[in-house]
Amino acid sequence: MYSRLKGYLRFRIARIVAAETREIVRDLEALKATVQVPELNLPAEASKEDILKKAQPEIGRLETQLHGHEYLSTLSHHEDRGDSNALCLRLHHVGGRDGARRFPVLSAFEPDFINVLYEADEDCVDDIGARISTLSSRQVVVNRCIGEAEATEKFFKLWNASASSILPISSAFIKNYRNMTEDTLECDPLTWEPIETRDVRSTTLDHVVGSAGVPPPDFLSLNTQGSELAILRGAQNTLQSNTLAVQTEISVATIYEGQARFDDITDFLSRFGFQLFTIMPHALRGHGFPLGAGTTRTPIGLRGGGAFVQMDALYFKAPSCVLENHADPTGDLAKALFLGFAYKYFDYSYACAEALSLAPDRDVVLAQSSNFKYLEFVVSYLASAQAYRPIYPVKWTDVFQAGTRDLFSADRIRQKYFQTVSKQEFKQTLPFLLTPEFIGLEKAAIAYGLTEQAELLKYARLSTIWGTLRYLGLCTDDSKGNPQFNIDDVYRL
Repeated sequence: MYSRLKGYLRFRIARIVAAETREIVRDLEALKATVQVPELNLPAEASKEDILKKAQPEIGRLETQLHGHEYLSTLSHHEDRGDSNALCLRLHHVGGRDGARRFPVLSAFEPDFINVLYEADEDCVDDIGARISTLSSRQVVVNRCIGEAEATEKFFKLWNASASSILPISSAFIKNYRNMTEDTLECDPLTWEPIETRDVRSTTLDHVVGSAGVPPPDFLSLNTQGSELAILRGAQNTLQSNTLAVQTEISVATIYEGQARFDDITDFLSRFGFQLFTIMPHALRGHGFPLGAGTTRTPIGLRGGGAFVQMDALYFKAPSCVLENHADPTGDLAKALFLGFAYKYFDYSYACAEALSLAPDRDVVLAQSSNFKYLEFVVSYLASAQAYRPIYPVKWTDVFQAGTRDLFSADRIRQKYFQTVSKQEFKQTLPFLLTPEFIGLEKAAIAYGLTEQAELLKYARLSTIWGTLRYLGLCTDDSKGNPQFNIDDVYRL
Protein backbone atom coordinates (compact mmCIF):
# COMPACT_ATOMS: atom_id res chain seq x y z
CA MET A 1 0.00 0.00 0.00
CA TYR A 2 2.83 2.39 0.85
CA SER A 3 4.52 1.96 -2.53
CA ARG A 4 1.17 2.19 -4.32
CA LEU A 5 0.37 5.52 -2.67
CA LYS A 6 3.89 6.81 -3.15
CA GLY A 7 3.79 6.05 -6.86
CA TYR A 8 0.43 7.76 -7.30
CA LEU A 9 1.51 10.84 -5.36
CA ARG A 10 4.68 11.20 -7.41
CA PHE A 11 2.68 10.97 -10.64
CA ARG A 12 0.20 13.56 -9.34
CA ILE A 13 2.94 15.97 -8.25
CA ALA A 14 4.91 15.63 -11.49
CA ARG A 15 1.78 16.47 -13.49
CA ILE A 16 1.12 19.55 -11.36
CA VAL A 17 4.66 20.87 -11.76
CA ALA A 18 4.55 20.29 -15.51
CA ALA A 19 1.28 22.19 -15.78
CA GLU A 20 2.62 25.13 -13.82
CA THR A 21 5.62 26.30 -15.77
CA ARG A 22 6.87 23.63 -18.18
CA GLU A 23 10.08 23.69 -16.16
CA ILE A 24 9.44 20.02 -15.39
CA VAL A 25 11.33 18.38 -12.55
CA ARG A 26 12.37 15.31 -14.54
CA ASP A 27 14.35 13.41 -11.95
CA LEU A 28 11.89 12.71 -9.16
CA GLU A 29 14.41 10.47 -7.43
CA ALA A 30 16.40 13.61 -6.62
CA LEU A 31 13.50 14.71 -4.40
CA LYS A 32 13.48 11.60 -2.19
CA ALA A 33 15.25 13.46 0.60
CA THR A 34 12.56 16.12 0.79
CA VAL A 35 9.35 14.35 -0.28
CA GLN A 36 8.33 12.00 2.51
CA VAL A 37 5.04 10.11 2.13
CA PRO A 38 3.54 8.86 5.42
CA GLU A 39 1.65 5.64 5.96
CA LEU A 40 -2.08 6.37 5.73
CA ASN A 41 -3.33 3.07 7.26
CA LEU A 42 -5.69 2.28 4.40
CA PRO A 43 -7.12 -1.22 3.84
CA ALA A 44 -5.51 -3.29 1.12
CA GLU A 45 -8.64 -3.15 -1.07
CA ALA A 46 -8.82 0.68 -1.03
CA SER A 47 -9.60 2.24 -4.40
CA LYS A 48 -7.58 5.04 -5.96
CA GLU A 49 -10.44 7.42 -5.03
CA ASP A 50 -10.17 6.34 -1.37
CA ILE A 51 -6.42 6.87 -1.45
CA LEU A 52 -6.76 10.33 -2.99
CA LYS A 53 -9.39 11.41 -0.47
CA LYS A 54 -7.27 10.32 2.50
CA ALA A 55 -4.07 11.70 1.00
CA GLN A 56 -5.45 15.09 -0.13
CA PRO A 57 -3.97 17.10 2.79
CA GLU A 58 -0.59 15.46 2.20
CA ILE A 59 -0.77 16.17 -1.52
CA GLY A 60 -1.29 19.86 -0.72
CA ARG A 61 1.80 19.87 1.48
CA LEU A 62 3.91 18.08 -1.14
CA GLU A 63 2.70 20.37 -3.92
CA THR A 64 3.85 23.35 -1.86
CA GLN A 65 7.27 21.74 -1.38
CA LEU A 66 7.63 21.16 -5.09
CA HIS A 67 6.71 24.76 -5.88
CA GLY A 68 9.94 25.69 -4.13
CA HIS A 69 11.96 23.23 -6.25
CA GLU A 70 10.27 24.50 -9.40
CA TYR A 71 10.97 28.13 -8.57
CA LEU A 72 14.65 27.59 -7.83
CA SER A 73 14.94 25.59 -11.04
CA THR A 74 13.42 28.48 -13.00
CA LEU A 75 15.88 30.98 -11.55
CA SER A 76 18.82 28.75 -12.39
CA HIS A 77 18.18 29.32 -16.10
CA HIS A 78 18.93 33.04 -15.78
CA GLU A 79 22.07 35.01 -15.20
CA ASP A 80 23.25 35.85 -11.71
CA ARG A 81 22.03 39.35 -10.80
CA GLY A 82 24.84 40.40 -8.54
CA ASP A 83 23.73 40.68 -4.92
CA SER A 84 21.44 37.62 -5.19
CA ASN A 85 17.91 38.08 -6.46
CA ALA A 86 16.78 40.19 -3.51
CA LEU A 87 17.05 43.39 -5.55
CA CYS A 88 14.91 42.08 -8.41
CA LEU A 89 11.44 43.60 -8.46
CA ARG A 90 9.02 40.83 -7.54
CA LEU A 91 5.59 41.34 -9.12
CA HIS A 92 2.96 38.91 -7.83
CA HIS A 93 -0.50 38.61 -9.37
CA VAL A 94 -3.17 36.36 -7.88
CA GLY A 95 -5.87 35.43 -10.37
CA GLY A 96 -3.62 35.15 -13.40
CA ARG A 97 -6.04 33.37 -15.73
CA ASP A 98 -5.52 35.82 -18.59
CA GLY A 99 -1.74 35.54 -18.38
CA ALA A 100 -1.34 39.24 -17.60
CA ARG A 101 -0.11 40.99 -14.49
CA ARG A 102 -1.50 44.34 -13.31
CA PHE A 103 1.83 46.20 -13.20
CA PRO A 104 2.43 48.01 -16.50
CA VAL A 105 4.79 46.56 -19.09
CA LEU A 106 8.00 48.64 -19.09
CA SER A 107 10.28 47.26 -21.78
CA ALA A 108 13.49 48.86 -20.56
CA PHE A 109 13.09 47.37 -17.09
CA GLU A 110 11.56 43.92 -17.76
CA PRO A 111 14.84 41.98 -17.17
CA ASP A 112 14.75 43.31 -13.59
CA PHE A 113 11.30 41.82 -12.91
CA ILE A 114 10.19 38.44 -11.62
CA ASN A 115 6.51 37.75 -12.35
CA VAL A 116 4.78 35.26 -10.07
CA LEU A 117 1.24 34.43 -11.24
CA TYR A 118 -1.16 32.36 -9.15
CA GLU A 119 -4.24 30.65 -10.56
CA ALA A 120 -6.59 28.18 -8.86
CA ASP A 121 -8.01 26.73 -12.11
CA GLU A 122 -5.55 24.16 -13.42
CA ASP A 123 -7.30 24.06 -16.81
CA CYS A 124 -5.82 27.39 -17.89
CA VAL A 125 -2.29 27.11 -16.51
CA ASP A 126 -0.64 26.12 -19.81
CA ASP A 127 -2.20 29.15 -21.53
CA ILE A 128 -0.94 31.44 -18.76
CA GLY A 129 2.61 30.26 -19.27
CA ALA A 130 2.38 30.78 -23.03
CA ARG A 131 1.01 34.33 -22.71
CA ILE A 132 3.33 35.62 -20.01
CA SER A 133 6.41 34.13 -21.71
CA THR A 134 6.30 36.89 -24.33
CA LEU A 135 7.87 39.27 -21.75
CA SER A 136 11.62 39.40 -21.21
CA SER A 137 11.09 39.30 -17.44
CA ARG A 138 11.28 36.02 -15.54
CA GLN A 139 8.11 34.03 -15.02
CA VAL A 140 6.77 31.65 -12.39
CA VAL A 141 3.23 30.25 -12.57
CA VAL A 142 1.80 28.71 -9.41
CA ASN A 143 -1.30 26.54 -9.78
CA ARG A 144 -2.64 27.07 -6.28
CA CYS A 145 -5.73 28.59 -4.72
CA ILE A 146 -4.54 31.41 -2.45
CA GLY A 147 -6.80 32.26 0.46
CA GLU A 148 -7.05 33.08 4.14
CA ALA A 149 -6.02 29.67 5.51
CA GLU A 150 -5.00 26.13 4.65
CA ALA A 151 -8.37 24.61 3.74
CA THR A 152 -10.49 22.86 1.15
CA GLU A 153 -12.58 25.35 -0.84
CA LYS A 154 -15.35 25.01 -3.38
CA PHE A 155 -14.29 26.43 -6.73
CA PHE A 156 -17.16 27.55 -8.97
CA LYS A 157 -16.12 27.47 -12.60
CA LEU A 158 -18.60 29.54 -14.60
CA TRP A 159 -19.55 29.64 -18.25
CA ASN A 160 -17.80 33.02 -18.20
CA ALA A 161 -14.54 31.54 -16.96
CA SER A 162 -13.03 34.90 -16.00
CA ALA A 163 -15.78 35.31 -13.38
CA SER A 164 -15.01 31.94 -11.73
CA SER A 165 -14.48 32.17 -7.99
CA ILE A 166 -14.45 30.35 -4.67
CA LEU A 167 -17.50 32.49 -3.86
CA PRO A 168 -20.93 31.81 -5.39
CA ILE A 169 -22.56 34.45 -7.59
CA SER A 170 -25.05 36.65 -5.73
CA SER A 171 -28.68 36.00 -6.66
CA ALA A 172 -29.33 39.74 -6.32
CA PHE A 173 -26.66 40.43 -8.96
CA ILE A 174 -28.23 37.99 -11.42
CA LYS A 175 -31.61 39.63 -10.84
CA ASN A 176 -30.53 43.26 -11.05
CA TYR A 177 -27.81 43.07 -13.74
CA ARG A 178 -29.35 40.83 -16.39
CA ASN A 179 -28.26 41.42 -19.98
CA MET A 180 -25.14 43.22 -18.73
CA THR A 181 -22.70 44.46 -21.35
CA GLU A 182 -19.28 42.75 -21.55
CA ASP A 183 -17.30 44.55 -24.25
CA THR A 184 -19.84 44.37 -27.12
CA LEU A 185 -21.42 41.15 -25.86
CA GLU A 186 -24.48 40.73 -23.70
CA CYS A 187 -24.31 38.48 -20.64
CA ASP A 188 -27.41 36.31 -20.47
CA PRO A 189 -28.21 34.45 -17.20
CA LEU A 190 -26.32 31.32 -18.34
CA THR A 191 -23.14 33.40 -18.37
CA TRP A 192 -23.07 33.26 -14.57
CA GLU A 193 -24.06 29.59 -14.21
CA PRO A 194 -21.47 27.16 -12.77
CA ILE A 195 -20.50 24.54 -15.34
CA GLU A 196 -18.40 22.73 -12.74
CA THR A 197 -17.90 22.82 -8.98
CA ARG A 198 -14.73 21.25 -7.68
CA ASP A 199 -12.83 21.04 -4.41
CA VAL A 200 -9.49 22.84 -4.37
CA ARG A 201 -6.88 23.06 -1.65
CA SER A 202 -6.19 26.64 -0.61
CA THR A 203 -3.05 27.92 1.03
CA THR A 204 -1.94 31.34 2.18
CA LEU A 205 0.48 33.72 0.54
CA ASP A 206 2.46 33.80 3.79
CA HIS A 207 2.81 30.02 3.61
CA VAL A 208 3.93 29.97 -0.03
CA VAL A 209 6.44 32.76 0.53
CA GLY A 210 7.66 31.32 3.83
CA SER A 211 8.10 27.67 2.90
CA ALA A 212 8.19 27.17 -0.84
CA GLY A 213 11.16 29.25 -1.94
CA VAL A 214 8.97 31.81 -3.73
CA PRO A 215 10.26 35.38 -3.22
CA PRO A 216 7.97 37.78 -1.36
CA PRO A 217 6.05 40.32 -3.45
CA ASP A 218 7.21 43.91 -3.74
CA PHE A 219 4.07 44.62 -5.78
CA LEU A 220 0.98 42.49 -5.12
CA SER A 221 -2.08 42.59 -7.37
CA LEU A 222 -5.31 40.67 -6.87
CA ASN A 223 -8.13 39.79 -9.25
CA THR A 224 -9.90 36.88 -7.59
CA GLN A 225 -13.57 37.70 -7.95
CA GLY A 226 -14.54 38.66 -4.43
CA SER A 227 -11.97 36.79 -2.29
CA GLU A 228 -9.36 39.56 -2.26
CA LEU A 229 -9.72 40.43 1.44
CA ALA A 230 -9.39 36.77 2.44
CA ILE A 231 -6.10 36.59 0.50
CA LEU A 232 -4.83 39.73 2.24
CA ARG A 233 -5.71 38.25 5.64
CA GLY A 234 -3.58 35.25 4.75
CA ALA A 235 -0.66 37.51 3.80
CA GLN A 236 -0.24 39.61 6.95
CA ASN A 237 3.45 38.80 7.50
CA THR A 238 4.19 39.56 3.87
CA LEU A 239 2.24 42.82 3.95
CA GLN A 240 4.01 43.91 7.13
CA SER A 241 7.59 43.15 6.12
CA ASN A 242 7.87 42.97 2.33
CA THR A 243 5.13 44.43 0.18
CA LEU A 244 5.37 48.03 -1.04
CA ALA A 245 2.22 48.40 -3.14
CA VAL A 246 -1.09 46.55 -3.50
CA GLN A 247 -3.46 46.78 -6.44
CA THR A 248 -6.73 44.94 -5.97
CA GLU A 249 -9.97 44.56 -7.86
CA ILE A 250 -13.01 45.63 -5.87
CA SER A 251 -16.61 45.04 -6.84
CA VAL A 252 -18.82 48.05 -6.14
CA ALA A 253 -21.94 46.04 -6.90
CA THR A 254 -22.50 42.88 -4.84
CA ILE A 255 -21.51 40.29 -7.45
CA TYR A 256 -20.49 37.46 -5.10
CA GLU A 257 -21.94 36.21 -1.86
CA GLY A 258 -19.65 37.23 1.02
CA GLN A 259 -17.38 39.53 -1.01
CA ALA A 260 -15.49 42.29 0.81
CA ARG A 261 -16.36 45.92 0.32
CA PHE A 262 -14.06 48.81 -0.54
CA ASP A 263 -13.89 50.23 3.00
CA ASP A 264 -13.17 46.75 4.45
CA ILE A 265 -10.11 46.35 2.22
CA THR A 266 -8.93 49.93 2.72
CA ASP A 267 -9.24 49.70 6.52
CA PHE A 268 -7.41 46.36 6.58
CA LEU A 269 -4.48 47.59 4.47
CA SER A 270 -4.17 50.75 6.55
CA ARG A 271 -3.03 48.59 9.50
CA PHE A 272 0.16 47.91 7.59
CA GLY A 273 0.80 51.49 6.53
CA PHE A 274 -0.84 51.37 3.10
CA GLN A 275 -2.53 54.53 1.85
CA LEU A 276 -4.99 54.69 -1.03
CA PHE A 277 -3.42 56.32 -4.07
CA THR A 278 -6.04 56.00 -6.78
CA ILE A 279 -9.03 54.07 -8.03
CA MET A 280 -9.26 52.86 -11.63
CA PRO A 281 -12.88 52.24 -12.64
CA HIS A 282 -13.50 49.40 -15.04
CA ALA A 283 -15.60 49.95 -18.16
CA LEU A 284 -19.16 51.10 -17.54
CA ARG A 285 -21.65 48.27 -17.95
CA GLY A 286 -25.06 48.66 -19.49
CA HIS A 287 -27.72 46.22 -18.26
CA GLY A 288 -31.40 45.49 -18.15
CA PHE A 289 -33.82 46.29 -15.34
CA PRO A 290 -36.47 44.05 -13.74
CA LEU A 291 -39.89 45.12 -15.00
CA GLY A 292 -43.00 43.15 -14.19
CA ALA A 293 -42.33 39.48 -14.87
CA GLY A 294 -39.40 40.20 -17.20
CA THR A 295 -36.27 42.27 -17.72
CA THR A 296 -35.67 45.10 -20.17
CA ARG A 297 -33.28 44.47 -23.07
CA THR A 298 -31.92 47.49 -24.93
CA PRO A 299 -31.58 47.33 -28.75
CA ILE A 300 -28.37 48.27 -30.52
CA GLY A 301 -28.41 51.97 -31.24
CA LEU A 302 -30.07 52.78 -27.93
CA ARG A 303 -27.38 51.17 -25.77
CA GLY A 304 -24.41 52.93 -24.19
CA GLY A 305 -22.88 54.15 -20.97
CA GLY A 306 -23.93 52.16 -17.97
CA ALA A 307 -23.24 51.35 -14.35
CA PHE A 308 -20.01 51.51 -12.37
CA VAL A 309 -19.71 47.87 -11.25
CA GLN A 310 -16.02 47.16 -10.57
CA MET A 311 -12.74 49.01 -10.13
CA ASP A 312 -9.13 48.49 -9.20
CA ALA A 313 -7.75 50.31 -6.15
CA LEU A 314 -4.04 51.02 -5.76
CA TYR A 315 -2.34 51.42 -2.38
CA PHE A 316 1.25 52.41 -1.51
CA LYS A 317 3.01 51.84 1.79
CA ALA A 318 4.18 54.92 3.72
CA PRO A 319 8.00 55.26 3.47
CA SER A 320 8.24 55.54 7.27
CA CYS A 321 6.69 52.06 7.58
CA VAL A 322 9.26 50.69 5.13
CA LEU A 323 12.05 52.16 7.25
CA GLU A 324 10.60 50.75 10.46
CA ASN A 325 9.34 47.31 9.45
CA HIS A 326 11.29 45.99 6.46
CA ALA A 327 14.36 43.79 6.74
CA ASP A 328 16.00 45.62 3.82
CA PRO A 329 14.59 49.15 4.04
CA THR A 330 17.21 50.62 1.71
CA GLY A 331 16.60 48.23 -1.18
CA ASP A 332 12.85 48.40 -0.64
CA LEU A 333 12.78 52.20 -0.59
CA ALA A 334 14.67 52.26 -3.89
CA LYS A 335 12.06 49.87 -5.31
CA ALA A 336 9.22 51.96 -3.87
CA LEU A 337 10.65 55.13 -5.46
CA PHE A 338 10.63 53.40 -8.84
CA LEU A 339 7.15 51.89 -8.38
CA GLY A 340 5.73 55.29 -7.43
CA PHE A 341 7.29 56.95 -10.45
CA ALA A 342 6.03 54.23 -12.79
CA TYR A 343 2.50 54.93 -11.51
CA LYS A 344 3.00 58.74 -11.75
CA TYR A 345 2.83 59.12 -7.97
CA PHE A 346 5.65 61.67 -7.97
CA ASP A 347 5.20 62.98 -4.43
CA TYR A 348 5.55 59.40 -3.18
CA SER A 349 8.79 58.94 -5.12
CA TYR A 350 10.17 62.11 -3.57
CA ALA A 351 9.20 60.93 -0.07
CA CYS A 352 11.01 57.65 -0.75
CA ALA A 353 14.08 59.61 -1.88
CA GLU A 354 13.99 61.58 1.38
CA ALA A 355 13.64 58.34 3.38
CA LEU A 356 16.56 56.83 1.47
CA SER A 357 18.79 59.52 2.93
CA LEU A 358 18.00 58.04 6.37
CA ALA A 359 18.39 54.38 5.36
CA PRO A 360 21.45 52.28 6.21
CA ASP A 361 23.92 51.15 3.52
CA ARG A 362 22.37 53.42 0.92
CA ASP A 363 25.50 53.60 -1.21
CA VAL A 364 25.99 49.83 -1.07
CA VAL A 365 22.54 49.21 -2.55
CA LEU A 366 22.82 51.94 -5.18
CA ALA A 367 26.19 50.53 -6.24
CA GLN A 368 24.23 47.62 -7.73
CA SER A 369 22.79 49.97 -10.37
CA SER A 370 24.99 48.42 -13.06
CA ASN A 371 23.04 45.16 -12.56
CA PHE A 372 19.52 46.59 -12.38
CA LYS A 373 18.03 49.14 -14.77
CA TYR A 374 15.46 50.39 -12.27
CA LEU A 375 18.26 51.08 -9.75
CA GLU A 376 20.11 52.95 -12.47
CA PHE A 377 16.97 55.08 -12.86
CA VAL A 378 16.81 55.64 -9.09
CA VAL A 379 20.40 56.90 -9.12
CA SER A 380 19.50 59.20 -12.04
CA TYR A 381 16.43 60.42 -10.11
CA LEU A 382 18.50 61.26 -7.04
CA ALA A 383 21.08 63.11 -9.12
CA SER A 384 18.45 65.04 -11.10
CA ALA A 385 16.56 66.02 -7.95
CA GLN A 386 19.60 67.97 -6.74
CA ALA A 387 18.93 70.62 -9.40
CA TYR A 388 15.52 71.49 -7.91
CA ARG A 389 15.69 74.15 -5.22
CA PRO A 390 13.23 74.38 -2.28
CA ILE A 391 10.62 76.41 -4.16
CA TYR A 392 7.09 75.44 -3.06
CA PRO A 393 3.49 76.36 -3.90
CA VAL A 394 1.75 79.14 -1.98
CA LYS A 395 -0.08 77.97 1.16
CA TRP A 396 -3.88 78.06 1.27
CA THR A 397 -3.99 80.05 4.52
CA ASP A 398 -1.65 82.67 3.06
CA VAL A 399 -4.07 83.24 0.15
CA PHE A 400 -7.62 82.95 1.53
CA GLN A 401 -9.04 84.73 4.53
CA ALA A 402 -10.37 82.43 7.25
CA GLY A 403 -13.72 80.82 6.47
CA THR A 404 -14.16 82.63 3.15
CA ARG A 405 -13.04 82.60 -0.47
CA ASP A 406 -11.85 86.21 -0.13
CA LEU A 407 -8.19 86.67 -1.04
CA PHE A 408 -5.63 88.60 0.93
CA SER A 409 -3.79 91.30 -1.01
CA ALA A 410 -0.94 90.27 -3.29
CA ASP A 411 1.49 92.26 -1.12
CA ARG A 412 0.47 90.29 1.98
CA ILE A 413 0.60 86.96 0.12
CA ARG A 414 4.13 87.75 -1.12
CA GLN A 415 5.21 88.83 2.36
CA LYS A 416 4.00 85.57 3.90
CA TYR A 417 5.42 83.43 1.07
CA PHE A 418 8.93 84.82 1.23
CA GLN A 419 9.12 84.28 4.97
CA THR A 420 9.74 80.61 4.18
CA VAL A 421 11.07 80.71 0.61
CA SER A 422 14.34 82.45 -0.23
CA LYS A 423 13.83 85.39 -2.63
CA GLN A 424 17.30 84.85 -4.03
CA GLU A 425 16.70 81.16 -4.79
CA PHE A 426 13.27 81.98 -6.20
CA LYS A 427 14.77 84.48 -8.66
CA GLN A 428 17.56 82.10 -9.68
CA THR A 429 15.28 79.07 -10.10
CA LEU A 430 12.34 80.71 -11.88
CA PRO A 431 13.78 80.57 -15.45
CA PHE A 432 14.54 76.87 -14.97
CA LEU A 433 11.00 76.10 -13.75
CA LEU A 434 9.39 78.16 -16.54
CA THR A 435 11.26 76.35 -19.33
CA PRO A 436 8.63 75.08 -21.81
CA GLU A 437 10.83 72.17 -22.91
CA PHE A 438 11.67 69.09 -20.85
CA ILE A 439 14.14 69.71 -18.04
CA GLY A 440 16.05 67.77 -15.40
CA LEU A 441 14.14 64.74 -14.17
CA GLU A 442 11.77 64.93 -17.14
CA LYS A 443 14.70 64.35 -19.51
CA ALA A 444 15.94 61.49 -17.34
CA ALA A 445 12.50 59.84 -17.49
CA ILE A 446 12.42 60.09 -21.29
CA ALA A 447 15.87 58.48 -21.49
CA TYR A 448 14.38 55.39 -19.78
CA GLY A 449 11.25 55.24 -21.93
CA LEU A 450 9.01 56.78 -19.26
CA THR A 451 7.53 59.34 -21.65
CA GLU A 452 4.04 59.56 -20.10
CA GLN A 453 5.61 60.23 -16.72
CA ALA A 454 7.82 62.97 -18.22
CA GLU A 455 4.83 64.64 -19.90
CA LEU A 456 2.80 64.67 -16.69
CA LEU A 457 5.74 65.90 -14.64
CA LYS A 458 6.29 68.80 -17.06
CA TYR A 459 2.58 69.67 -17.09
CA ALA A 460 2.48 69.71 -13.28
CA ARG A 461 5.62 71.85 -13.12
CA LEU A 462 4.37 74.50 -15.52
CA SER A 463 0.83 74.68 -14.16
CA THR A 464 2.10 74.94 -10.57
CA ILE A 465 4.74 77.61 -11.16
CA TRP A 466 2.36 79.76 -13.24
CA GLY A 467 -0.30 79.36 -10.55
CA THR A 468 2.22 80.37 -7.92
CA LEU A 469 3.11 83.51 -9.88
CA ARG A 470 -0.58 84.43 -10.19
CA TYR A 471 -1.18 84.20 -6.43
CA LEU A 472 1.96 86.23 -5.79
CA GLY A 473 0.64 88.98 -8.05
CA LEU A 474 3.56 88.56 -10.46
CA CYS A 475 1.51 87.26 -13.38
CA THR A 476 -1.80 88.06 -15.09
CA ASP A 477 -3.73 86.36 -17.88
CA ASP A 478 -4.37 88.06 -21.22
CA SER A 479 -7.76 88.04 -22.98
CA LYS A 480 -7.09 84.53 -24.27
CA GLY A 481 -6.16 83.17 -20.85
CA ASN A 482 -2.43 83.01 -21.58
CA PRO A 483 -0.17 83.93 -18.63
CA GLN A 484 1.79 87.16 -18.92
CA PHE A 485 4.41 88.50 -16.55
CA ASN A 486 7.31 90.92 -16.44
CA ILE A 487 10.56 89.37 -15.31
CA ASP A 488 11.62 92.78 -14.00
CA ASP A 489 8.85 92.53 -11.40
CA VAL A 490 10.51 89.38 -10.12
CA TYR A 491 13.98 90.92 -10.04
CA ARG A 492 12.62 93.88 -8.05
CA LEU A 493 11.39 91.60 -5.26
